[in-house]
Amino acid sequence: MWYSFTPEWGINTKVAFVAGSYEDVSAGVLQTGVNAQYRFTDHIGLVFGLAYFDADVVIEDDVEKIAIAYGYNGAFIGMRFVF
Repeated sequence: MWYSFTPEWGINTKVAFVAGSYEDVSAGVLQTGVNAQYRFTDHIGLVFGLAYFDADVVIEDDVEKIAIAYGYNGAFIGMRFVF
C-alpha cells in the first residue's frame, strides 16, 4: 500500500517475517524495505529504495548439520509500468 504525499510522490514500507520447522529442517526469513515512487504519468513511474533480506535454513539429522544462509541489503532503482 502506497502513501501519497502529492499526486506524483509516494512512499511504501514493508516488514515480513516467517519462521518454521518440519522434521529435520528449520528456516527463517526476514525482509524489510522502504520504497519511494515518483509517477511521471498514471502509467509510468520511477521506484527507488532500500531493502534488507535475510534467510537461514538449517538441516540437521543424525549424521550432519547443514546451515545455509543468504541475504542482501542495499539500494535499488527501477521503473514502474502500470496498464
